[in-house]
Amino acid sequence: MEEGMKRRVILWLLVCVIAGFFIAGAEGPRQGGTLRIGIPGSIGTLTPWDSIHTSRNKVLANIFEPLIFNDRRTTKIVPGLAISWKVSGGNRIFIMKLRRGVKFHDGSLMTADDVVASSGVFPDPVSKVEKIDANTVKFTLEHPASNFLYTLAQVKFAIAPLSSVGEYERLRMGKVLGAFQPVGSGPFKLTRWVKGKRIVLSAFDNYWGGRPYLDRIMYQVIPDDRERISALERGDLDLIDIVFPRDLDRLRKNPNLVVKSVYGLNICYLAMNVSRKPFDDVRVRRAVELALDKSTLARKFVYGGYGIPTNRPLSPAFFGFPSPPGVGRYDPQGARRLLSEAGYPNGFSAKLVVIPFARPYLPDPRGCAEEIKRELALAGIKVEVVVPKDFAEYEKITSEQGNFDLCLTGWISEIGDPDYLLSSVLGGSKLGGRTAGNISGWHDARFDEKILAARRLPLADMMGRVRLFNEALKIAKEEMPIIPLFHTKVFVVYRKRVKGVVPHPASIIRLDKVWIAQ
Repeated sequence: MEEGMKRRVILWLLVCVIAGFFIAGAEGPRQGGTLRIGIPGSIGTLTPWDSIHTSRNKVLANIFEPLIFNDRRTTKIVPGLAISWKVSGGNRIFIMKLRRGVKFHDGSLMTADDVVASSGVFPDPVSKVEKIDANTVKFTLEHPASNFLYTLAQVKFAIAPLSSVGEYERLRMGKVLGAFQPVGSGPFKLTRWVKGKRIVLSAFDNYWGGRPYLDRIMYQVIPDDRERISALERGDLDLIDIVFPRDLDRLRKNPNLVVKSVYGLNICYLAMNVSRKPFDDVRVRRAVELALDKSTLARKFVYGGYGIPTNRPLSPAFFGFPSPPGVGRYDPQGARRLLSEAGYPNGFSAKLVVIPFARPYLPDPRGCAEEIKRELALAGIKVEVVVPKDFAEYEKITSEQGNFDLCLTGWISEIGDPDYLLSSVLGGSKLGGRTAGNISGWHDARFDEKILAARRLPLADMMGRVRLFNEALKIAKEEMPIIPLFHTKVFVVYRKRVKGVVPHPASIIRLDKVWIAQ
């Protein structure tokens, strides 16, 4: 062999040895271990179809699966338990091919019968659901809805075996849903539930997507925010995903922790009860907005990169709205002039109800409400801050009784289509009844029609749909039933030995690809 050739062979062998050394030393995903997650409160029930709380959905998303998935990193939709679909009939007919070989936790195979049964308890009823064959289902909607595929990507549109759906309906009729035992097709199954203390999930060996790396997930209930963080720092927890601005700097400096974030599909806003005087007058509502210094509110309550002030309900995480939102004008003297025009030259008194516990979009509810009180006083509006004793009382005041003037609250969307948030927070009954977030009581036929027009367009016509959403937002801006305040980021903090964590704008993390290093 020539000398030059020998040198090339030796060099090649040396490269292979070095590469093998690094490959052997680089640790890849490994099986085993328990991931300990801190959560702020008791889940209540483990039923997906009636769940409107993100805290519950974070657990349920690893037990149950819908027909359509959110992409792991973005707000795009991807195949889930349905692998393909055809849309026809002017966005009214959706024919879906089901994934074959999907097993539920009870060992049964998923068929079209399970999908039809599950659709019967969906929160937004579908006009007609038909079994075409064992692996094909046809959805027929009463009205066109190109956003239907996005809608199906939520946890509350989960698919469960027919027997489990029947059990849910029986328990619901008896008003004992706390006894429901979840049976889904997700990567983890429930093995233990000590109500108010912990939930333990175990890996589902027959998961269609491959057995997850983790053996178990333990959700530990720790209501106190500071104690939850302390438990993470001590090593008693591996991951938390509710973090507030005051703790960010310390957590980022901790060499044992990783902090990740993305902009969330959320909005913190001030709702005004348009059915009560003086907030039935749009001049008063506009005056309230002019009286609020959103930059100051953001600086005080979502500082440190936690969030940004805004003048629109849609954060940069929603498709079609990537640019940072504006802030809006701060003009307390202009607010006084508008109040005078509306017949309130000396101002008036109002009751401000605030959501009673910290939320990702509102890390300090009481503090933020007090700052709003201070700012509105400069415009002559005297505010009494009311903090309900619990969420049940808050819902009764805002939803059932409407016994408030102003309400400091927010909304988190599970999907990146703007339709869901806009119709939930601002829409009327024409938009399908999904108005649980519309506590202002404002309904405008022009706004509803813009959203309905967007639903009639093909889902692929992004530019056309975004144009209609912007026109709807313009109407809401003119009428001002709510005042957008700020958007916040979604944070997840975990110990360095935890790998594969991907934060999502919807605040829900799928954990089947997460693993724990040695």
